[in-house]
Amino acid sequence: MKELMKIPCNKLVLIFSFLFIMTFNLGNLQTVNAETAGDIADISEQVNLKWIVTGSGDQKDIGLVEEEINKYLEDKINATVDITTFFWGDDFDNRIKLMVAAGEPYDINFTSNWTAYYSDLTSIGAYKDITDMLDTYAPKTKALLGKNILKGAEVNGRIYAIPVRLVLWKSRSGCYPFQNEQ
Repeated sequence: MKELMKIPCNKLVLIFSFLFIMTFNLGNLQTVNAETAGDIADISEQVNLKWIVTGSGDQKDIGLVEEEINKYLEDKINATVDITTFFWGDDFDNRIKLMVAAGEPYDINFTSNWTAYYSDLTSIGAYKDITDMLDTYAPKTKALLGKNILKGAEVNGRIYAIPVRLVLWKSRSGCYPFQNEQ
C-alpha cells in the first residue's frame, strides 16, 4: 500500500484505466487460441496492442508508464501496449469512428457515456463479440461480475466489453481507487 501511495495520481489513473475502464477489440488477437486440453490460451507469439485514449496529450512520463505496463503484460500474457493519446479537443468520438470506418487497426479504446459511446461503436463494428469467449477466457471475471452487470454491456443481447466502473477520490495524501459496487 505504501508503494501505491508513492505513485502520482495521473499514473495511477492511467494504469487503472487500462485495467478496468477500457473496452477492447480482440480482432487483432488472432494468435490467441484456446487449447482443448485445459482451455489454456496460447501466448507463444508476442502481440503489440494499440491503445487509444483521450486526455491532455501524452504526459511527460508516458514512456515510463508504458514500460511498466509492458513489463507486466510481457510476463503475464506476452503482450505489449502502444498508447496513443488524443487531446480532449480533438473530437475523440469522431476520430474513433473514422478509424473504424477506415479499417485502421487498434485493440483498446477509451469509451464512456459522453464520448466514443460504446453502443454506437458496437453498432458500426468497432468491437468483437466476446459473449461466447467469456466462458473460455474469462470465467472468473464472468462469475465475479454476475449476470446483472454483464447485462449492462449487452448490445442486442451480445457482449462486446467487460464493464467495470472505477471510482477515484483524492485526499491530501494521494489517490485511492475504489471499485463501484453497483
